[in-house]
Amino acid sequence: QIEIIPCKVCGDKSSGVHYGVITCEGCKGFFRRSQSTVVNYQCPRNKACVVDRVNRNRCQYCRLQKCLKLGMSRDAQIEIIPCKVCGDKSSGVHYGVITCEGCKGFFRRSQSTVVNYQCPRNKACVVDRVNRNRCQYCRLQKCLKLGMSRD
Repeated sequence: QIEIIPCKVCGDKSSGVHYGVITCEGCKGFFRRSQSTVVNYQCPRNKACVVDRVNRNRCQYCRLQKCLKLGMSRDAQIEIIPCKVCGDKSSGVHYGVITCEGCKGFFRRSQSTVVNYQCPRNKACVVDRVNRNRCQYCRLQKCLKLGMSRD
């Protein structure tokens, strides 16, 4: 079972960490557009609109306020979120899990060929930034346990 990480703004399927927050493509684009021009959004409903996948386009004011409340910023650094596999600086959601470029590439390579990794240490290796390349078996098992999948 793959864990689909929802967009923190509207709940739709996320595509990565954008402007410091896990969001979908729609909310990423909305926030980018709101930051690139001078906007003066107005709320027609007491500034308490529901911002979800179905209603996210109904009130730009409330959607932008939710983005800002969640911490979206043009200057945000993605590195503040660690890779779930090894703890290094993440680069986004890859194969369903927040990972760094190294773990993304490792998982991609493990799925593109037939692999038969073996663990020399009782299948209990520490997988962190320093040791992640020492045991491919344990690293792949950690990727799979976290829910990484090609689908």
